[in-house]
Amino acid sequence: MKKIIIYRLLIVVFIVSIVLLINSFIKSYRADKLYAEAREIYYKNIEEVLEQELGEEIEEIQEESEATEEELVEEPSQEEPQEEEEEESQQEPEQNQQDAAEEMEPVDISEFNENVVGWININGTNIDYPVVQTDDNEFYLNHNYKGERDSYGSIYMDFRNVSVERDDNIIIYGHKIRDGSMFSDLAKYTNSDTYKSYFENNDTIALELNGSRTTWEIYSAYVVNLDQEEYYLYTIFKDREKYLDFLEKSKKRTLIKKDIEITEDDTVISLVTCNFWYDNARVILHGKLVE
Repeated sequence: MKKIIIYRLLIVVFIVSIVLLINSFIKSYRADKLYAEAREIYYKNIEEVLEQELGEEIEEIQEESEATEEELVEEPSQEEPQEEEEEESQQEPEQNQQDAAEEMEPVDISEFNENVVGWININGTNIDYPVVQTDDNEFYLNHNYKGERDSYGSIYMDFRNVSVERDDNIIIYGHKIRDGSMFSDLAKYTNSDTYKSYFENNDTIALELNGSRTTWEIYSAYVVNLDQEEYYLYTIFKDREKYLDFLEKSKKRTLIKKDIEITEDDTVISLVTCNFWYDNARVILHGKLVE
C-alpha cells in the first residue's frame, strides 16, 4: 500500500513539474514576442530618424558642393586640387552618417502607451527595453509595458522621478528572470566570474527619457542584503552633504574601482534588480551622466 501511495505521489510531482515547466516556457515565449515587437517599433523609428537626418546632411553637402563648383567656374584656379582634399570630400558622407547616429534626435515613442516614458539599452547585454512609469512602484512589478498582467513585470522608473535636469538620481527597476531577460544581466556586474569583463566592455548606459537622449558611464555595482541593512534610494537630496556621502559610498562599495570624479553637481542613475544570493538581496548598479 505504501509503495502505491509513494508511486502516486511521484506521478503527481512529475505532472506538476511538467506543467510548471510548460507554463514557464509559455511565459518566456510571450515575453520574448512582446518585447521583440516593441524593439521592432523602436528601431524602425530610429532608422526613420537617421534617414531623415542623413538626407538633410547630404542635401547640405550637395548644396555646398554646388556652390563651390560655381565659385570655381567663375574664378578658375591655376592650381590642381590636392588628392587629400578629394579623399576628404569622398569620406564626408560616411563621416556625416556616423555623426548623425551619435547626435540623432530623440525617437518618437508615441506609438507606445502614455506610460512609456523612454528606452534603456546597455550594449553587450540583453538589456534593451521600453521604460515605463506610473504613480506608484507596485503596478509594473507584475504588469508589462502595455498594462497587461505579466509576472515578468516591466522595466520601470521610480514614480518620484521627473527629469534628468531636476533629479539627482534616476532610479530604474526590473526583475531578474531565470531565462536571462529583463534586468537579469545586472547580476553579471557582481558575479565573480563576469564582473571584471562587464565593467571593462559594457560600461555605458543609453537612456532616452522624455524626449532627451542621455549617456551614462557605469562606475559602481554591488549587492545589498536587505535583511542585514537598511538601504534606501532617494531621487533628490536637499542636503548636498548627504548626496556627496551617498556618491562616496556608492564608489566604495563597488567590486571594481574606477578612476572617476563625481561631484554634487553630477546626476547619477541607479538600476535595481533582485539577486538570488540571499532571500532579500538586491543588485544595485550606478552610472554617472556624461552626455
